[in-house]
Amino acid sequence: MASEESAYKPDEELIEKVLREYENDPNLKVKSVVSSDGCEKGDNYMSVVKRLVITGTTGAGFDYNKSFISKHLAEDEIHQEVFQSQNLFANESKMYQTVPILLGKDQEILPNCLFTSAKLIMLEDLRPLGFFLEDRVKGLDFDHTKIVLEALADFHAASFILEQNDATIFNSLRNDFMEVYFPDTNSRGAGKVLNDFPNFIVLCLKAVATLEDDYSKEIAFMEEHLGKMYDLMKEQVKPREYSVLCLGDLWINNILFKHEEEKGKKVVRGVRFIDFQVARFAPLVTDLQNFLHSSVQHEILLEHLDAFLEIYYKKLRSKLSELPTNAYEKITSDWLKSEMKKSQVYGMLTSLWLTPALMADAEDIPDVSSVAIQTSQNTAAIDYWKQRLSPRLLQRIVEKCKYFIK
Repeated sequence: MASEESAYKPDEELIEKVLREYENDPNLKVKSVVSSDGCEKGDNYMSVVKRLVITGTTGAGFDYNKSFISKHLAEDEIHQEVFQSQNLFANESKMYQTVPILLGKDQEILPNCLFTSAKLIMLEDLRPLGFFLEDRVKGLDFDHTKIVLEALADFHAASFILEQNDATIFNSLRNDFMEVYFPDTNSRGAGKVLNDFPNFIVLCLKAVATLEDDYSKEIAFMEEHLGKMYDLMKEQVKPREYSVLCLGDLWINNILFKHEEEKGKKVVRGVRFIDFQVARFAPLVTDLQNFLHSSVQHEILLEHLDAFLEIYYKKLRSKLSELPTNAYEKITSDWLKSEMKKSQVYGMLTSLWLTPALMADAEDIPDVSSVAIQTSQNTAAIDYWKQRLSPRLLQRIVEKCKYFIK
């Protein structure tokens, strides 16, 4: 197997060709490409991300100096086998080809894409524009949640609008995206790990049980669903009426925010979504459940859930107002709340599934290869994390179990 250095070495000839088209400058010359890690450990588990600092000269003779992001298919063979990462990477490449069709070339929801292939995606670097990740342990407050929900509503609405305006293109796009984790036949990686995951939750609940609360109800629920989680999740993502192109993996690690100072206070002014390996056509509430219950501060969510759903609903309806009034007449505020209630198990499982990654200390976060090995060995992930049951991880698991299991 090729070393990481050679596997992800920048192709300067290709980069020059891509930049000439991107900058509309056929005489642009690339002199050097310096590659470094494009994200922190634990920020991306499904691909290898690099930041490329490119220097050169423009056709007019001026200095050229910009940075870009390159995403690479992980070369690790175990990773490819367990996660089917080639298909995941293909989904993300397809998303960047689809976005201009859905949102137009001037969209401000995803990073601009310069190039896609089976093993490489090249994107604008959002860091110089002021976009950064928020603290995954702390979670998102009301204002950050609001701007995400409004952008998500815009994205989902674009899917509805395309379906109404050009069903042929819409159906073609829908057929291009692969359901990697929940295909018609069980996924070897996701299936066995999801089905065994309740064992980890039971382990955590027993670790914090007291005489006053032994979590018997929550433990019984998990034990009852041992071996059933995969089928439950698979049912939740099946397309049904009013399904849309979903981001599929919308959580705090995949959202960048831009802030401005206003009267001495940091105010959120922009948002971008990243990482679309799990993009799928599915019920829109799967994106909502995944985001709200993984990424929003728990107390904020308890207090403002109805308000958050109304924010999303109003923006969605506003965007759909250009369509015939009867096209989506069933999409009401009550319908949305009903769909959320039906899909609670999806919110619970995704939030619990992401908890170790969300609450882990930096030194405990496994790398891409380690995640693949743990997954392939099924119980290895449990063995790994049961040695790292921090108080905040346990508290998070208790909060989510108490919220959903009533």
